[in-house]
Amino acid sequence: MNDKTTFELSENVLGIIIDQRVSTQVMEEILAEIEERIKCNKKIRFFLEIKGGNKISLAAFWKDLNFKCKHDSDFRKVAVVTDIQWFKEITGLKDNFMEADIRAFNNEDRLRALNWITE
Repeated sequence: MNDKTTFELSENVLGIIIDQRVSTQVMEEILAEIEERIKCNKKIRFFLEIKGGNKISLAAFWKDLNFKCKHDSDFRKVAVVTDIQWFKEITGLKDNFMEADIRAFNNEDRLRALNWITE
């Protein structure tokens, strides 16, 4: 079962909402969508929401980190919406590896995250 929704807020804003465990396979699907968007735009804004109650595997996280380091100059902003505390904390560290402005939000702050990503 694939519980992943993709949306666009504008040409350079890609949003993905996930309501399942984020495995390596799910992360590969997400990264493929991001890569396609990067090919069409110089810099993108990326919104990722992991719905409450879901987890992310450490292997999926490392895959994400590796991808973002390789594409560090391809992002303008990244908003991560999740209640997974360790993922939010490490997301803040990615700001040191990327040119992008990266912010983590709690699930109840998703509207604030959507507003921020489009500013």
